[in-house]
Amino acid sequence: MKKEFIKKILMLVMGIILSASMILGTVNLAYHNEVKLNSFYNIYSTLKYSFIDYPFEFIKDIGSNLVLMWDAVDENKQLKEQLAKNDLLSNEVDILRRENADLLDMLNLDKSISAYNLISTALINRNVETYNNTILINVGEDDGVVKDFAVINSEGLIGKVVSTTKNTSIVKLLTTTDNSNQVSISIKIDESTYVDAIMERYDYETGCYIAKLLVSNNSITKDMSVISSGMGQVFPKGLLVGNVKSIENIEDGIGMKLYIEPIVNFSNLDYLYVVSREVYE
Repeated sequence: MKKEFIKKILMLVMGIILSASMILGTVNLAYHNEVKLNSFYNIYSTLKYSFIDYPFEFIKDIGSNLVLMWDAVDENKQLKEQLAKNDLLSNEVDILRRENADLLDMLNLDKSISAYNLISTALINRNVETYNNTILINVGEDDGVVKDFAVINSEGLIGKVVSTTKNTSIVKLLTTTDNSNQVSISIKIDESTYVDAIMERYDYETGCYIAKLLVSNNSITKDMSVISSGMGQVFPKGLLVGNVKSIENIEDGIGMKLYIEPIVNFSNLDYLYVVSREVYE
């Protein structure tokens, strides 16, 4: 009886061990299968990423970067065009401001020398080859302009009319290389004292008019105003010419040489007046 009981216990234990072994074997097999499956999946995933996903993402990134680059290039182009337009508008505004200032100065000049008959005009041509010699203006015989009329701008005297048509005139500038363009001038010593001289020519080396006095005069000093004297019967009296820049005594001779700095900016001759010799009473 006791042997039978022990035998049953042993069989039960063996059954438990056998069952446990089978279960562990199944689990181990499943684990190895899973490992193999995972390994296969990892290899597959690696190959898929290397040959499909990564190249696709790389190309996609390149495409995105190209789109961004072209957008940046287009934006840069638009900004440059806008800046160019802004610069153009700024230049146009500067030109308009300068023209307005010139016109206001001309209006004030019209009031200040109202004793003369002034004919308003504008520059229409300035040839490069004769840039410092002559200009063409848009008034002529039909406007009452005749040869030898003086021409001024808001700053002062610039020259005289040398030829006319019905609607245009050629003006010889004071900066001309023609030494025959002489002007009778007066140097203002004080409110009631003037010294007369002859302005002979324009000197390109110094950028000044050259004038001569037949006598020495120690009362003439630098920065004194120089105006037209009216004695030459061409330029009316009182038109501003410039300022004394320097003075030299004439060697082995009598008199003085004056260097007169022009009051006019000859690079800006847009708006002008022709000064008629007719005088308003």
